[in-house]
Amino acid sequence: MVFLDQNFTLVSEGNYFRFSTLDLAHQKMLMTEMRVAICSDSFPEWVKNYVETNYGNGKLPNWAANAFEAVGIDVRKFVGNEMREKVEKSSRHDQKQFR
Repeated sequence: MVFLDQNFTLVSEGNYFRFSTLDLAHQKMLMTEMRVAICSDSFPEWVKNYVETNYGNGKLPNWAANAFEAVGIDVRKFVGNEMREKVEKSSRHDQKQFR
């Protein structure tokens, strides 16, 4: 079960994550922009603009470019040499799957 308590703490399978009102406002704005882009059939352009604005300095992770490429959005030019060679690791992949 996943829920957000009155203190903006996300509780998921015994793990606790703290969110601020600013974090939630940013996520709401981001989701609203994405929804508008999807509804107006301009999502690929929105993604390219977002990536350029936030990762235009060559800091887009290679895995993100691969994911967008898989759905037909080419943002490979925003992956710099440093990120191209970086191996992404996540401790979440080492955890047992919840049933």
